[in-house]
Amino acid sequence: MASLNFNASEIDTTSRETIPSGTYEAVITDSEMRATKAGNGLGINLTFEILSEGPAKGRKCFTWINYENASPKAQQIGREELARICKAVGIEHLSDTVM
Repeated sequence: MASLNFNASEIDTTSRETIPSGTYEAVITDSEMRATKAGNGLGINLTFEILSEGPAKGRKCFTWINYENASPKAQQIGREELARICKAVGIEHLSDTVM
């Protein structure tokens, strides 16, 4: 167990309100492939940064994509999400998450 001296009332949390619904231009700034928590699959962590002007500009968004998973449904959903991202950026064949 870690010993902390943390007072949440001293932290301004208003700058990280929910990003409003909408369509944003963004760039993937980081990617990492790693084992699933259970250790029986692989996933991809992606970090997006919003480029569009407005209050969300510069905000970072994160997603986890199940690439290989013991659950066929989880793997299907993950690969569908990855395919949507690839199609959005004009990539048909992906061999590396870093370009």
